[in-house]
Amino acid sequence: MAAAEVFAEFLGAEAETPAERIERVRRGLPYEAVETIREKLGLTAEELAAAVAISPRTLARRKEEGRLKLDESDRIARMGRVLGHAVEVFGSMEKAAAWMKRSLPTLDGMKPVEVFDTDLGAQLVDEVLTRIEYGVYS
Repeated sequence: MAAAEVFAEFLGAEAETPAERIERVRRGLPYEAVETIREKLGLTAEELAAAVAISPRTLARRKEEGRLKLDESDRIARMGRVLGHAVEVFGSMEKAAAWMKRSLPTLDGMKPVEVFDTDLGAQLVDEVLTRIEYGVYS
């Protein structure tokens, strides 16, 4: 499965143009995107909430509302994009999810899933994946 396909699945839509994906995030992703990524990664609701810096109580409100806010959507989309890259690198969702939950020396012992609350963290995870993809020691 290509990274773009995985990413589109988390956005709750078929493959779209980049402009359409941006607009989808701006409007707020459907709450189902949270559940999809949580299930794919095998995380509890609390673990996912911590990973994207959204309180469990806020997530419960968003579930009732059916839609995330822009900043929340952006963090979920960021996680989905990087997870798509991991699936591409490791060849399966299961392997990618296991890697995302493993402590990495290149992240000072943090797990990739623990750093998606910041753009910098997501960038670092993406860089590690690119190094793995190209056979550079990570």
